[in-house]
Amino acid sequence: MFKTIDRDMDGLPRLRNRAMLTVLLNSTVRASELLSMNVNDIGDKGRVMVTGKGSKQRVVTIGESGLSAVDSYLFIIAIFVLVPAFEVRIAEWAIH
Repeated sequence: MFKTIDRDMDGLPRLRNRAMLTVLLNSTVRASELLSMNVNDIGDKGRVMVTGKGSKQRVVTIGESGLSAVDSYLFIIAIFVLVPAFEVRIAEWAIH
């Protein structure tokens, strides 16, 4: 899957999609929960409080690789887009 993402896309969309896919594959988070997450909701060791089905809240861990992928994406946004990383909402990542 990552080969397809890396081959077909460049720049921010590639980093965004790689981060999203890494988080989905390395955690128990649902796609709808991922899209409703705020970046500043990611806590120590990649723990995130998500609101799932029936408005139930639970803590999920996105893993070290998920955390690394999100950090890489946020680093590029902070430098080139000049938006503070903590203001980025994961819902802006739009699943394609």
